Amino acid sequence: MVQPYVTVAVQSHVPMKLELRSSNYTKWSSFQAMCGKFSLLRHIDGTPPPDPCIDTWKEADYCVRSWLYGCVSDSIHDFAMAPDQTAFQLWTAIAAHIQGDLSIEDYSKKMKKAVDALRDVGQPVPEGMLVLNLLRGVDPRFSNTTDFIAATPT
Repeated sequence: MVQPYVTVAVQSHVPMKLELRSSNYTKWSSFQAMCGKFSLLRHIDGTPPPDPCIDTWKEADYCVRSWLYGCVSDSIHDFAMAPDQTAFQLWTAIAAHIQGDLSIEDYSKKMKKAVDALRDVGQPVPEGMLVLNLLRGVDPRFSNTTDFIAATPT
């Protein structure tokens, strides 16, 4: 029996492709909502399947993977796709690459480069906004520290 989600056009639910050169990961990650509509979130959030050998679970996983393949660019396919991966492994590979796990120093350098480029085209970033954006991109391991810094009046 064909599941109703098999024929879903992913572009009607996630109208943008994830691109490496544009910062659209947050918008694109609405892909999660689409999976939630069809009770398929477990395929990308790491919740174990009831039994990975069940054909219907595999069918759903292939479906979610094909949706992911359809809404990312070729440059993302190049680093994210791997043989015999699950939708969760693909999702995790994409998120890890886009969100990254840079050191504070490397992340700060990357942020400074972006801020300098904006300044060079006449769009300077206010210091307060820069600090908040820097904190927003820090690895979740440091969430207590970022909360403390964000709450500091200076």
